[in-house]
Amino acid sequence: REAAATASLQREKEACRDAEKQLGDAAEGGRETRLRHDLAAAFVLAFEKDETWLGLQERSSEVDQIGELRASLLEQLSRLPQLSPQDLSRLRELDRAALQASAKLEAMSTGVRILRAPQGVILDHKPVVEGESVVLSDAAELVVGETKLLITPGGGSSLAAARRSDSDARDALAKELQRHALDGVEQAAGVLARRQDLELQLKAQEARWKSLGGDVIKGQLAAASLAKDTARADLGRRHAVLPSGGLPRRDPVSLAGAREA
Repeated sequence: REAAATASLQREKEACRDAEKQLGDAAEGGRETRLRHDLAAAFVLAFEKDETWLGLQERSSEVDQIGELRASLLEQLSRLPQLSPQDLSRLRELDRAALQASAKLEAMSTGVRILRAPQGVILDHKPVVEGESVVLSDAAELVVGETKLLITPGGGSSLAAARRSDSDARDALAKELQRHALDGVEQAAGVLARRQDLELQLKAQEARWKSLGGDVIKGQLAAASLAKDTARADLGRRHAVLPSGGLPRRDPVSLAGAREA
């Protein structure tokens, strides 16, 4: 009877030990499951932060390229004379006025054409050859051999006024061209067209720069870089505490793979 009681007690002890072992194994299995789940979540988070950082890095690079292009466009604009459409209109008005004044003066001037000059002709102290035509808006001396003639265009006070108008119109045009550092109206038109083209390009690049968040992208990239490094460090810690027997055979290499794990 005593032997039976001892055997029964031994069986009870073994059963208790088996139960404790099963409970321990179950607890260890639950812990490993949690660790495995946490590791998988850490992989997903790390890949998400990597993708966010890469996207911001690409945007940042594009913003830098746009910045370089904007600087180039601004530098090209700075080399061109300052000129607006209103300035060009003013120059064209002055040019038309100068042409009209010159045409009026020429119409009131006297024309001289040398048909034949065997002895040579000097007009206004300059030699004139056969077939040459000269327009005189002022009195000029004509010398043929020993003969001297004074040729005076008609018009009187009207001619003098026409000369003043012609001079004033040419001076006004010259001053306006000089103010803009230009040589002529045609050059002014070309400069304005070039300025407008560069300004359109600059406006387009500035719109792209703003759409990419050019004013905040550097801060966003720095924050994303910190978040990426933090997620990778957390992944490393979780990887280290998982029992080696419970590690996956191969770590995921992409966000999709991490989500499937």
